[in-house]
Amino acid sequence: MRPAVFAASSAAAREVTVTSAGVHERVRRLVAEDLRPVKPLRSPGRRALLITPFALLIALLAATSYGWREDFDQLGPVITWGFSSLQWTLGLFVLALGLREAIPGGSLSRRTFLAAATLTAAAIAVITAVTYSAHPTFVPPALAWPMWYECFLGPLELGTPILIVATVLAARALPTRPTRVGALSGLAAGLITDSGWRLTCWITVPAHVLGTHALAVVALVVIGAGVGAMVDRLRS
Repeated sequence: MRPAVFAASSAAAREVTVTSAGVHERVRRLVAEDLRPVKPLRSPGRRALLITPFALLIALLAATSYGWREDFDQLGPVITWGFSSLQWTLGLFVLALGLREAIPGGSLSRRTFLAAATLTAAAIAVITAVTYSAHPTFVPPALAWPMWYECFLGPLELGTPILIVATVLAARALPTRPTRVGALSGLAAGLITDSGWRLTCWITVPAHVLGTHALAVVALVVIGAGVGAMVDRLRS
């Protein structure tokens, strides 16, 4: 009796194995038929460079929104063109970090992410302090609200197109942490835009610069994080 049962079990096991192998072979065949060649992603640095002409255009539009600031001579080329070029370059660097973060398996460490945020905050603070020390200017009381309104919404509006382009580039890589990618994209957009806006706004007092220009950068970071989360929700 036992040999018969053993023979039946062995036959059933062989049948299951054959069936399983057939299923696996069919799955492999279906997958192979569905495979299509795809264009590999360029490196994050190269993809960030693709935005360079557009980022330069946005910075120039921001710089000429209300004409060039009138204190170029007092500030000198280093504080004007030099600091703006440095901030613009930092924006592209942050964008490259965001595009790297978008690639699965290429995520930034927490330390790198915090270091980028700290470097950005320090750069804005130093540029603001040095510019104010070189030529202190203040908001006329009668223009307090109009200047706050223009210097907050202006960079916010000009930075949005860069945020959109950066989000599209990042979404192609199917990021696993889209909120962080969106935040980095917003930070990059804010830095690039403000690098030009500081060349049209002649107010240097830190209360104005940090309360409008820097606040617009923070707003773009928040908007970018929200867009990243929304794209991830729609994708899933």
